[in-house]
Amino acid sequence: MNTTQSRFATVAMGVLAMLYVTGCESQNQVPQEEVRFHAYDINAYPLNKVVCDPMGSSGGSSPKQGVKAELFYRSQGQPRYYTAQQYIDHTTQADQNLFFSDIFVPTRLFNVGFTTQTSGVLKDDTGQTLIEYFGLKMKTTIRLSPNDSEGVYEFALLSDDGSLMSIKENDTWKQIINNDGDHPTRLGCSSHRVTMTADTKLETEILYYQGPRTHISNTLLWRKLSDAQVAGQDLACGQTGNDHWFQSTNNSIPTAHFTGLLARGWNVVSQSNFYVPQESTENAQYNPCTDGMAPVISDLQITELVSTDIWVGWQTDLPSTGQLIITNVATGDTVLTATDNILRTRHNIHYSGLEPNTQYQLRVINVSEDLGKALGGPIDFTTP
Repeated sequence: MNTTQSRFATVAMGVLAMLYVTGCESQNQVPQEEVRFHAYDINAYPLNKVVCDPMGSSGGSSPKQGVKAELFYRSQGQPRYYTAQQYIDHTTQADQNLFFSDIFVPTRLFNVGFTTQTSGVLKDDTGQTLIEYFGLKMKTTIRLSPNDSEGVYEFALLSDDGSLMSIKENDTWKQIINNDGDHPTRLGCSSHRVTMTADTKLETEILYYQGPRTHISNTLLWRKLSDAQVAGQDLACGQTGNDHWFQSTNNSIPTAHFTGLLARGWNVVSQSNFYVPQESTENAQYNPCTDGMAPVISDLQITELVSTDIWVGWQTDLPSTGQLIITNVATGDTVLTATDNILRTRHNIHYSGLEPNTQYQLRVINVSEDLGKALGGPIDFTTP
């Protein structure tokens, strides 16, 4: 696809996304010579439905790298489940997209839940913050970094509660770690040897579930093997305990058992080894949680308001895409307008679809060229 075709395709995706928004969203036209499109389709991952590194890791620096996850939670009245696959098969899938920069969650307390990029906290069917009885289906592609040497590797998972790891070899999925079931932090080892070269792109799926609150842990490790070593034979395989590997109530400080793993050649798989799986078009498969330069929002104001329509204008110091997020105060219903994916510093958006005599709260979202994000507002208003 040439550059012109790519730009037309980006605009088309933006228009299609608008069809799903109640009302109409548009931005003022800019002179043709000033039009510049974002490299990624910002509509692919609406920021009010994106959760970034909910377990506390820092965001990554590359939009190509990371781990994409789906979240599943137990609905009211459902039984308690005891395997990772049961959560995937039988519980409710959340409509949020989760992104991790790595799979390194040393044993800790988990009580903050899942917060979207627009500050919404995910709740279960009873209205409680979701901190237990949920499952994650994590997908990524593992590659060697320039600092990793080629060779044969083994993998292991430290998790509380259950976890499973599968890899794709010769177009066939193969489960290589079964660390499933309710248990404190336990080291589940694989007896499968995996050859990694500079060209290897290891498609990986990890299922994880959190049973009862409040400890949580999920860490992926690997170790390069010598020709004489057999995978899955480390003396620590199967060892269990929430304070066995990390001091769970003291900033997850590693214990001698964990440092012993490192001394025997194990390492936590690093951020530089994880890549977002390419399951569709390239500009729609990226990590929206990338840490870029955030635009500074200024001069935010409602320029006109009628019973069903609103016009909003503002400026940013960096070229960025612009969107409105409008919440009905009484119902909590939220609309996020689509973007045309054009990078601007002056933003003017018209939204139609409001209810007369209704109280709303308005915020604006900007995403810069390197995926830095800014949230402006809020502004409270009531339609006439």
